[in-house]
Amino acid sequence: MRELKYYVACTVDGFIAHEDSSVDGFLSEGEHVTDYLESLQKWFDVVLMGRRTTMEFYCFTIG
Repeated sequence: MRELKYYVACTVDGFIAHEDSSVDGFLSEGEHVTDYLESLQKWFDVVLMGRRTTMEFYCFTIG
């Protein structure tokens, strides 16, 4: 059986989004974003995301 890891960005107070589901409180540019994306490729061979998360990520990556 494979190991399941939960890997998510969150604020200092433990939230992953605002009450309206926006994530504009997280910086979307900079070295930390590159580091995060590289870590996904190094640490995981499969990434499972929900539809809304996938759409946010897709829109972010294609500009």
